[in-house]
This record gives sequence, C-alpha cells and structure tokens, in this order.
Amino acid sequence: SSGINAEWPLRPGDIELKTGAKLQIKGTEVASALNYGKTLGFDELVQFWREMMWDLIEPCPGNDRDVIVTTGAEFGSYMVLNALIDPGDSIMVPSPVYPPMMLKTQSMYANLVSVGEDPEIGGLCPKQLRAILNSWEPSKPKPKILIICPTGSNPSGGNVPKVHREEIYDIICEHDMLLLEDDPYYFLNVQVIFLKCAYKRAYKCAYKSVAG
Repeated sequence: SSGINAEWPLRPGDIELKTGAKLQIKGTEVASALNYGKTLGFDELVQFWREMMWDLIEPCPGNDRDVIVTTGAEFGSYMVLNALIDPGDSIMVPSPVYPPMMLKTQSMYANLVSVGEDPEIGGLCPKQLRAILNSWEPSKPKPKILIICPTGSNPSGGNVPKVHREEIYDIICEHDMLLLEDDPYYFLNVQVIFLKCAYKRAYKCAYKSVAG
C-alpha cells in the first residue's frame, strides 16, 4: 500500500526540473511528508543535512554533535539565545550588527557588547575582542556568547579570514565562552565542487574558501 489517503490532494509522480532531469516522488514519500512528522524533522532531510555537515566540518571521532532543522537562520539563532541567555547577560556582537539581532537580544533584556571589524582585512577583529575581554570589569560576569556572521557579514559585507577565525576561537576558549556562527551566506563565498559518493546518498563537498 502506498499509504496515500484518498482525501489528500497530492499523488505520486515525476517533477521535471529546469535542467530537464526528473525527480520521482514515491507514494510512501508523499504519505510521510503529509503526515505529522518527528520533532527533529523529516528523517531523510535530516540525514541529508547531517551527512553534508559532517563532510564540511569533519567533527572529531566520537563527537556527539547533531543537526536540527529549523525554519531558517533567524529562528535557529533565536532558539539558541532563548535557551542560553538570562536577563542581564552580556552578548558580544560585531559592529555594525544585523538590526534584527538587536531586536532579538533586546527582547531577552541582554546587554550588547560591540566588537569592531578589522579596518584592513574586514570581519570581526580578534585584537579588539581580546582587548575587551582582558579589560573586563572583574565584578561583572563575562559575556556568555560571541555572535558572528563570518561570511559576508550583514550589513558590512566583511569576511573573517581563516587565520582570524582560528584566533577568535582560541580567545573564546580562553574566556570560557560560546561561539554562535550565523553563516547563511557561506555557500555564496566558496568554490564548491559536488563529488558524488558511491557509498552515500548525499553529496560530498570539496571546497576552498575564497576568503582564505
């Protein structure tokens, strides 16, 4: 049985893409998509993103990371901040910062601490980040989170080069902070070659950062 309810308006079939290729939609896939799904999301979609992200970030063996599919980067970052931030906490953000990020943090009664961008290279400046944290008032709790948009930062358009990303990571580890990367423009700034893997459903991405 295909599992398709007679009341549902969708039927199995082929969808023709602009390239001329056809995407076959099976009855079981339609039934699964139209039913209530799991909290983590549609199994095959979650597994696709899981394999893709594992290929990109190459987590350490035994790492218990996983993927959560949200309705977008805005909602995803809100979920993270809402879970971690208490009223009065400090959050570090680049200057200039994406305006909706200010609205989200203000609704949580958090304090924003601005970190300038590198005037020559662009992107968040690790020297400024270190200076602010090293001179932090001892009587006040240090910031919990640093939020950055490392690729095509909105609204400045700056990119954080690899050497600065590594330095930023070292700094937040020294100060026991969390790093929240809001990176929706990543694939607009890399040279991506899709190599089909015989042993996976997903595609492995071999990539080279344009930002260096």
